[in-house]
Amino acid sequence: MVNEMMDKKQKGIVVVSTNIDTLAKINDKRFWEDVPFSMMINSNQFMKNKIIISPYFIYSFHSKNIIFDDITIDGCVYAVDCIINGIGNCRITQHLIHTKKSIIHYPFVSLIPIGPGPINANSLKQLGIDSYNKSNYDKSITLFHFALCITLQTLGDSHIDVAESFQLLGNSYLVKEEYDKAIKHYEKALKIILDKLGSNHIDVAHSYRILGIAYNNKGEYDKAIEYHEKALGIRLNKLGSDHIDVAVSYDNMGSVYGKIGEYDRAIKYRENSLKIFLDKLGSDHINVGNLHNNLGDNYQNKGEYDKAIEYHEKALKIYLDKLGSNHVDVAVSLSSFGETYFEKGEYERSIEYHEKALKIFLDKLGSNHECVALSLINFGNAYFEKGEYEKSIEYYEKALKIRLNKFGENHPFVAELYNVLGLVYMNMKDEINKSKEYGDKALEIFMKHENKGFDLHIAKCYEIVGLVLKKKGEYEKAMEYFEKSLKIRLKKVDEDHPNVCWCYHYLANCLKHKKQLDNAIEYGEKCLHFRLKKLGSNHPHVGQSYFLLGNIFFEMENRIEANKCYEKALVIFIQHFGQSHHKTQNVMFKLKQIS
Repeated sequence: MVNEMMDKKQKGIVVVSTNIDTLAKINDKRFWEDVPFSMMINSNQFMKNKIIISPYFIYSFHSKNIIFDDITIDGCVYAVDCIINGIGNCRITQHLIHTKKSIIHYPFVSLIPIGPGPINANSLKQLGIDSYNKSNYDKSITLFHFALCITLQTLGDSHIDVAESFQLLGNSYLVKEEYDKAIKHYEKALKIILDKLGSNHIDVAHSYRILGIAYNNKGEYDKAIEYHEKALGIRLNKLGSDHIDVAVSYDNMGSVYGKIGEYDRAIKYRENSLKIFLDKLGSDHINVGNLHNNLGDNYQNKGEYDKAIEYHEKALKIYLDKLGSNHVDVAVSLSSFGETYFEKGEYERSIEYHEKALKIFLDKLGSNHECVALSLINFGNAYFEKGEYEKSIEYYEKALKIRLNKFGENHPFVAELYNVLGLVYMNMKDEINKSKEYGDKALEIFMKHENKGFDLHIAKCYEIVGLVLKKKGEYEKAMEYFEKSLKIRLKKVDEDHPNVCWCYHYLANCLKHKKQLDNAIEYGEKCLHFRLKKLGSNHPHVGQSYFLLGNIFFEMENRIEANKCYEKALVIFIQHFGQSHHKTQNVMFKLKQIS
């Protein structure tokens, strides 16, 4: 319609919208000239063409003067050599795109001028891709919408070019973390591609893959696995087992399995991917760096921290060589180092890495991005372990605000924040009710997503419920929840995993309070054994094991063994926290009691 109006030197607008019919008003004959736009909508004098291509309605209106009258158009407006005014509060949700001869008197937020020649959908797509590559995602969305509307007008709603426009829009929404919108556009593209190319075409595999990525980012892991498996199956069948695209699919599968806590499976997929990348791309390629970083994350989650650092060092070297020091991938690598050093108990070093990462994330992605939320969570974790609970809460609440805004209050990513907030309040004086409140909220959300890959988060919820009950003196009930958590964790990870150790630690503590001291020693020593194996002799969690065992031996009136444990705990706590820290002071108090 736009090109036709330009060719015939007609003046007016073309509107592509989802809500135009709802804006129509009856012309009560008060206006013979300068008829308001709302009264043009159902007027044959002005409205010359109407096409419905669901969900869009495409209209053309011919008039040298267009007066928008206090309306919001949900879509795009293309002005062709006309004069546009506005009365009251007028808004166009996408953009007003106009020829250079058009005169715009109303201050619309976003105006895009176009040249005098015909509008070409492919040129608009390329402009959109250029904007996308420059991280101007809002502009890319506008241009892709514009291209889509033109393609819909000229080719109908089932052409392969329409599918391409839907995918491009999905890509822009994906990087903006608007996952529902991304999925909606990807699914429209997939429907067309399946219809035109059949279920085994390589382009169908690409559609499945990007849907898998969107669902993975959204936290719907079962759907993510389903789509990635379909993509991988087609690629193996069409391309062979050593193709780059097969390696990409292996990495995608590894990403999802890593998120649901199946770390061995994730590592297997990613090692398959790395083998292909090394063979096809060489050892210093960015994709190889990504695989090193991802494998480092998986080994860290398994509790194999030295191996994790080895992979992260390889990744960071490639990123710095290829991308420079201020790239987002460098920030991701720095963040991975921070998480690994956190798990090793080196909290100050962890904070240093996260500070560097956060600075880059804020500079490159803005303050509301999920990577920023993850950085804030990492800060909260480090300050929690340092015993700086107020500071920890401050960071967690900032992250919670970002996630509530992005995902809504019933999303598992929000529940994850409720979990950690519950744990912090558990460790603060007189905040047990607040801890229970957050723990209950988290558990309620995660139970709605049961069997969708959040088992380890549910285990953490059970631990918080158990800690609340322990603090209330309900040790038997508390142990039931710790055992529930232990059962889940042992299905996902090895018995010597640090998070399994916490279950043994909590059970030992409850048994101490129940005066079942021999059983308490058994669990406490099992916890200490695995912590020494995984974390080394100087980790703060090892110090906590010694302190707990010291307390149990103290209850057993075995002061010699208690003293040995307290002395070992004291050395670790002084080194990590200093003499004035509450953990150190607690040990010193116990040593005074013995002496």
